[in-house]
Amino acid sequence: MDSEKDNMSELSFDELLKQAESGDVEAQYKLALRYHRADGVEEDFEKALYWYEQSANRGYLNAQAWLGSNYRNGYNYGMCVDVDYDKALYWYGKAAEQGDIEAIEEIKRIHKIIRLQEERKRKNGLDIDLEEELKAAEQGNLDSQMKVARYFENAELGIRSLEKAAYWYGQAAKQGNAKAQYEYGSYCERNLADETDCIEKALYWYEQSGKNGYVEAQYRLGLWYQTGYYSGQDLEKSVYWYEQAAQNGNVIAQKRMAIYYANGEAVEQDDAKMAYWYSQAAIGGDMESQYRIGICYEDGMGVEKDVEKAAYWYERAAEQGFDSAQFSIAVCYEEGVGVEKNMKKAVQWYRKAARQEHILAQYNLAVCLELGKGVKKDLEKAVKWYKKAAEQGDRTPKKRLSN
Repeated sequence: MDSEKDNMSELSFDELLKQAESGDVEAQYKLALRYHRADGVEEDFEKALYWYEQSANRGYLNAQAWLGSNYRNGYNYGMCVDVDYDKALYWYGKAAEQGDIEAIEEIKRIHKIIRLQEERKRKNGLDIDLEEELKAAEQGNLDSQMKVARYFENAELGIRSLEKAAYWYGQAAKQGNAKAQYEYGSYCERNLADETDCIEKALYWYEQSGKNGYVEAQYRLGLWYQTGYYSGQDLEKSVYWYEQAAQNGNVIAQKRMAIYYANGEAVEQDDAKMAYWYSQAAIGGDMESQYRIGICYEDGMGVEKDVEKAAYWYERAAEQGFDSAQFSIAVCYEEGVGVEKNMKKAVQWYRKAARQEHILAQYNLAVCLELGKGVKKDLEKAVKWYKKAAEQGDRTPKKRLSN
């Protein structure tokens, strides 16, 4: 935009000023550039902005694009203005009307930025009418107290106040609402560095919330006592709170309970209870639990042996991308265990698992490619998968490769 070489570039400052004052839009733009970049005149951003606007208002494309860029970025070659997307869109819009492709693209980018900012505001509770919510919060409205607390925690610097956030979270929690109690505990845990007794407060409010049946608090307490990161490990308490959360449908807590019973850690080892909790988590969609309950049904651990149910759960986990399950269901299809034998499907699942670096799947896929089982024979690809398995430490492929 500013690199044009024409007669106007040769004009003296006074001559250029005279033409600009007479209404010549290009002269106005060039004069703005001189003030902007201190070209033969003292730098003056205020005058530069004035002449950019004079030129842009009269339809000069370059000036419109410059103003769009300035207000979009808040900075242009040393010239600073407040970021103003409304003004940026206005000037880019004027440039776009004249067919400027870059202006059209910038309009799209700005709208995307605005959408992301609005989403962030909604996510962090910054899209509220603070004055109205404060009035309601002061009158004891629980929902408003929570909104105000989130606002002060997540607001921009200058408005953000952890002290006010803590106050309003506390006011809401003291009303006995389980969710509010959990949110206050969570706030305290997030801001441990800001208050010396936040660990005790976090634990206290999590427990109040958990006792009131809030599943997220129950799970959090299970994790808290399992890791012992803040207050020392206590696996018995971990089991207690995980079980509360598991009974209330928390899938991860259900899986944790299954692991506790599988390992006999803090509880007596119990295959039946392990299988029960894996099945609950599997129904809830956890892919690892789907794979584990598949193993239980295949081996008859804690449940009656049922290869059809084993294959069912292997396939559910495989569909979610769990590589071990993909390998297991491939074996089922290859051998006809729990499902009708289908080498084509077996190869499909071997390939998916092999691509995730599953060694046995890589080897079995190579065998299928070498022998043409369920797939067209392809020795070159077979060698490729044998090598991949060998590179991961499987010694078996070396025998096949040497033949």
